[in-house]
Amino acid sequence: MISESVRYGIDSIFNKEIFLFSLLLHLPFLFFLIIFNFAILEYFSSFISLFYLIFLFLYTPIIFTSLVLASHLKIKRKKIEYKKIIGDCIKNYYLRVFLVHLILYAIIFLIFLPSILLSLFFSIELFHLWIIAFIINSIFGIYIFFRIFLAPFATILDKKKVRESFSYSWKISKGNVLRLFLIYIIGNILFFVLGFMLIGLLTVIFKNPLFNSVLLIIISSLYSIYVYFSFSYSYLKFLKRKIKK
Repeated sequence: MISESVRYGIDSIFNKEIFLFSLLLHLPFLFFLIIFNFAILEYFSSFISLFYLIFLFLYTPIIFTSLVLASHLKIKRKKIEYKKIIGDCIKNYYLRVFLVHLILYAIIFLIFLPSILLSLFFSIELFHLWIIAFIINSIFGIYIFFRIFLAPFATILDKKKVRESFSYSWKISKGNVLRLFLIYIIGNILFFVLGFMLIGLLTVIFKNPLFNSVLLIIISSLYSIYVYFSFSYSYLKFLKRKIKK
């Protein structure tokens, strides 16, 4: 499961049509990054940052749904009509996917809230207890995260209702948490670690905010393809076992 899902995700990023589609979906973020990088006044930068976070929260379901639908069609070897995908995303999926993401983020925040609160009362004297509590909270949080992580996929790929998507994710992820975790970690190593190391290196060399913003959008586009395609593949191929060859 792990090797096939990872390979499917990596292979998908080399598909020219899929990459351009993902890049097109991420272009609105470039507008905010350019304005933020060239903002001179401090209060203006803060305003752009706040507006960017709100936009990110509202726009993410469109990227997520569009790429998951594209992956589904690719898995079934059907023609990917990108204009139709975006239309279906906004008309038929957006509200449910937005609500699922909202609940997912809220649950994750509550799970890691103890660690956040502990950090506020950090002291050298209680360092050992703090570390133990942090590790326990992290392990518990990661486990819960991957048990409910597939809820947005269930909403799109199986048209589950908001509440049903979480119970369904909990059901089909049973016994697969480690596998899902490894697929996710591999993607983060490939794109976040190596990608941001590359951005940091080129930032030092070129010192061009526009170039850095474009590079960040490209890496984000590739990362989104990998994550959404590899997990869609896992969901359909292994967790549900409904793929017809």
